[in-house]
Amino acid sequence: MAVKLEVGKKYTSMQGDVFEIIENDGTDYWPFIGVNAKTREYQSFEIDGRWGIGHLCDYDLVSEYNEPAHEKETS
Repeated sequence: MAVKLEVGKKYTSMQGDVFEIIENDGTDYWPFIGVNAKTREYQSFEIDGRWGIGHLCDYDLVSEYNEPAHEKETS
């Protein structure tokens, strides 16, 4: 994986969900706490975005999320 999680940023999981990283609790395993933008459920992640160990998982974070640009309304 090519991500390095940072508190305050949003990331997209393998299944397409968006998680905002809200905390680094400083523990050795899964220190980054993220909240799912759609379900508001909390998940813990490794610094490289992994949710599981030793295998790929749908919750793994694979890229930084970029807010879609909104088209300007013209009057």
